[in-house]
Amino acid sequence: MYIDVYAQSVTGQVRLVNEDIALIQDETVTETPLSRRFDLDRDAPVIIAIADGMGGNQGGALAGHFAITEVKEWIKEVRPDTTYSQFIDEFDSLIEQIILKMTALSKKSAALSAMGTTLAGIIFNYRFVAAFNIGDSR
Repeated sequence: MYIDVYAQSVTGQVRLVNEDIALIQDETVTETPLSRRFDLDRDAPVIIAIADGMGGNQGGALAGHFAITEVKEWIKEVRPDTTYSQFIDEFDSLIEQIILKMTALSKKSAALSAMGTTLAGIIFNYRFVAAFNIGDSR
Protein backbone atom coordinates (compact mmCIF):
# COMPACT_ATOMS: atom_id res chain seq x y z
CA MET A 1 0.00 0.00 0.00
CA TYR A 2 1.29 3.43 -0.95
CA ILE A 3 0.60 6.78 0.68
CA ASP A 4 1.38 10.19 -0.77
CA VAL A 5 2.23 12.95 1.68
CA TYR A 6 2.51 16.71 1.21
CA ALA A 7 3.53 19.34 3.75
CA GLN A 8 4.23 23.06 3.76
CA SER A 9 4.30 25.70 6.47
CA VAL A 10 3.76 29.37 5.70
CA THR A 11 4.69 32.29 7.93
CA GLY A 12 1.55 33.98 9.23
CA GLN A 13 0.71 37.67 9.21
CA VAL A 14 1.62 38.41 12.85
CA ARG A 15 5.15 37.10 13.30
CA LEU A 16 8.17 37.76 11.12
CA VAL A 17 9.58 34.30 11.86
CA ASN A 18 7.83 31.03 11.12
CA GLU A 19 7.60 29.14 14.43
CA ASP A 20 6.05 26.06 12.82
CA ILE A 21 7.86 23.04 11.45
CA ALA A 22 6.63 19.83 9.89
CA LEU A 23 8.21 16.41 9.63
CA ILE A 24 7.77 13.85 6.89
CA GLN A 25 9.69 10.77 7.99
CA ASP A 26 13.28 12.07 8.11
CA GLU A 27 12.84 15.46 6.44
CA THR A 28 11.80 18.69 8.10
CA VAL A 29 9.60 21.18 6.31
CA THR A 30 9.34 24.91 6.88
CA GLU A 31 8.73 27.25 3.96
CA THR A 32 9.62 24.91 1.09
CA PRO A 33 6.88 22.41 0.24
CA LEU A 34 7.73 18.72 0.34
CA SER A 35 5.95 15.81 -1.28
CA ARG A 36 6.89 12.17 -0.73
CA ARG A 37 5.49 8.73 -1.56
CA PHE A 38 5.87 5.82 0.83
CA ASP A 39 5.39 2.10 0.37
CA LEU A 40 4.05 0.99 3.74
CA ASP A 41 5.15 -2.59 3.05
CA ARG A 42 8.74 -1.39 2.86
CA ASP A 43 8.99 1.99 4.63
CA ALA A 44 6.93 1.52 7.82
CA PRO A 45 6.78 3.06 10.28
CA VAL A 46 6.08 6.36 8.52
CA ILE A 47 5.51 9.56 10.49
CA ILE A 48 3.98 12.86 9.49
CA ALA A 49 4.01 15.53 12.23
CA ILE A 50 3.76 19.27 12.76
CA ALA A 51 4.87 21.39 15.68
CA ASP A 52 3.31 24.81 16.22
CA GLY A 53 5.88 26.77 18.22
CA MET A 54 4.67 29.30 20.79
CA GLY A 55 6.27 31.85 23.03
CA GLY A 56 7.69 34.49 20.74
CA ASN A 57 10.15 34.38 17.91
CA GLN A 58 13.12 32.70 19.56
CA GLY A 59 11.30 30.51 22.04
CA GLY A 60 8.54 29.26 19.78
CA ALA A 61 10.76 28.44 16.85
CA LEU A 62 13.23 26.65 19.10
CA ALA A 63 10.50 24.65 20.87
CA GLY A 64 8.93 23.46 17.63
CA HIS A 65 12.27 22.50 16.09
CA PHE A 66 13.34 20.77 19.30
CA ALA A 67 10.18 18.64 19.49
CA ILE A 68 10.35 17.66 15.81
CA THR A 69 14.04 16.76 16.09
CA GLU A 70 13.34 14.51 19.08
CA VAL A 71 10.49 12.76 17.24
CA LYS A 72 12.61 12.43 14.10
CA GLU A 73 15.38 10.67 16.05
CA TRP A 74 12.91 8.49 17.97
CA ILE A 75 11.08 7.16 14.90
CA LYS A 76 14.38 5.82 13.53
CA GLU A 77 14.44 3.40 16.46
CA VAL A 78 10.84 2.17 16.15
CA ARG A 79 10.82 -1.28 14.64
CA PRO A 80 8.27 -2.23 11.97
CA ASP A 81 7.07 -5.15 14.11
CA THR A 82 6.39 -2.98 17.17
CA THR A 83 3.04 -3.85 18.68
CA TYR A 84 0.44 -1.21 19.34
CA SER A 85 0.86 -1.39 23.13
CA GLN A 86 4.67 -1.21 22.86
CA PHE A 87 4.33 1.77 20.57
CA ILE A 88 2.00 3.61 22.97
CA ASP A 89 4.38 3.03 25.89
CA GLU A 90 7.39 4.19 23.90
CA PHE A 91 5.57 7.23 22.52
CA ASP A 92 4.32 8.26 25.98
CA SER A 93 7.88 8.04 27.26
CA LEU A 94 9.13 10.14 24.33
CA ILE A 95 6.60 12.91 25.03
CA GLU A 96 7.49 12.95 28.74
CA GLN A 97 11.17 13.29 27.84
CA ILE A 98 10.51 16.09 25.35
CA ILE A 99 8.55 18.05 27.97
CA LEU A 100 11.23 17.54 30.66
CA LYS A 101 14.04 18.59 28.30
CA MET A 102 12.08 21.58 27.01
CA THR A 103 11.25 22.71 30.55
CA ALA A 104 14.94 22.56 31.49
CA LEU A 105 15.86 24.49 28.35
CA SER A 106 13.26 27.19 29.06
CA LYS A 107 14.83 27.83 32.48
CA LYS A 108 18.23 28.62 30.97
CA SER A 109 17.22 31.98 29.50
CA ALA A 110 14.56 34.62 30.12
CA ALA A 111 14.06 34.82 26.35
CA LEU A 112 13.02 31.16 26.36
CA SER A 113 10.89 31.22 29.50
CA ALA A 114 7.58 31.21 27.59
CA MET A 115 8.64 28.69 24.98
CA GLY A 116 6.33 25.84 24.15
CA THR A 117 4.87 23.94 21.24
CA THR A 118 2.00 21.83 20.15
CA LEU A 119 2.76 18.58 18.38
CA ALA A 120 0.35 16.71 16.16
CA GLY A 121 0.70 13.96 13.64
CA ILE A 122 0.03 10.49 12.43
CA ILE A 123 2.15 7.36 12.32
CA PHE A 124 1.53 4.50 9.90
CA ASN A 125 2.85 1.07 10.82
CA TYR A 126 2.18 -2.40 9.43
CA ARG A 127 -0.44 -3.27 12.03
CA PHE A 128 -1.85 0.09 13.08
CA VAL A 129 -2.21 3.80 12.49
CA ALA A 130 -1.71 6.12 15.45
CA ALA A 131 -2.75 9.77 15.52
CA PHE A 132 -1.60 12.20 18.18
CA ASN A 133 -2.31 15.77 19.19
CA ILE A 134 -0.39 17.16 22.14
CA GLY A 135 -1.43 20.61 23.27
CA ASP A 136 0.70 23.38 24.66
CA SER A 137 3.82 21.80 26.21
CA ARG A 138 4.29 24.63 28.69
